[in-house]
Amino acid sequence: MTTVAKTTEYQVQHVQDRNVLREFFTRNRGLHVYMLGDLEDAMWEISEFTGAFNGQGLEGVSLIWRGVQTPVCLVTGSPDAVNMLLQQPQLPEKVWAIIPGDLFSTFEQYYAPEESGKLWRMVVTPTEFVDGPSNPYLRRLTGADAEAVTRLESMERGAFGRDTTYTPAMLDNGVFYVITDKEGQMISVAGTHVVATKERVGAVGHVYTAPSERGRGYATMTTAAVTRELFRMDISLVALNVFQTNTPAIRAYNKLGYRIHAPINECVAIKR
Repeated sequence: MTTVAKTTEYQVQHVQDRNVLREFFTRNRGLHVYMLGDLEDAMWEISEFTGAFNGQGLEGVSLIWRGVQTPVCLVTGSPDAVNMLLQQPQLPEKVWAIIPGDLFSTFEQYYAPEESGKLWRMVVTPTEFVDGPSNPYLRRLTGADAEAVTRLESMERGAFGRDTTYTPAMLDNGVFYVITDKEGQMISVAGTHVVATKERVGAVGHVYTAPSERGRGYATMTTAAVTRELFRMDISLVALNVFQTNTPAIRAYNKLGYRIHAPINECVAIKR
């Protein structure tokens, strides 16, 4: 560990010991699915973990993930520890933040949200999972589908959280399923943000259905397919985020066995 800064209460350090981080994150695996995922070798090199330590040990962690143009920022821990972490000068000027609901007011002291959303973190285990209906036009995506699935989402590009450009590697390394119409045109997709086989956690994301096809249960089918495949890979906990106002989606995820675990705030934010 390399010391970055010291305070009277906390010692703030870069953390390079995955075991220390893992022990902290596994106290609440549902909340820390993304952070656990970044302990995997493929993500470790582009992940910057900083910890706030006091006499009790590790009390808070910040993560800057640089795998996209706007770095992703996650924080967790006690409010006092997170307060110290957010004072560190090396934090990026602009971030995509994923913040536990009870820490968002602390985050706002240091970053000004440009756009934000209140979400629920929902989780499911293999024993809780209730498989959903299938569809004859459901199939798994491969890298060859990257351009077509990007076009599917482009009809609403620019909306909050809706600016994905799919790459072949993203589809080949993740778990993505699509439903097409009879002519083979894509109408609904779901995939993953996290597939961490060593940590045995996964996160479903990229759930999208063309506006003209909504209300027919397609998102439930694709989400069920992704979840089912993750459990087949021996993942032991799957999570997803859903807007708190999206009652139909929450109801659909409940039917698959997902349960609300914690409130989450997501936002694009600029350092004050």
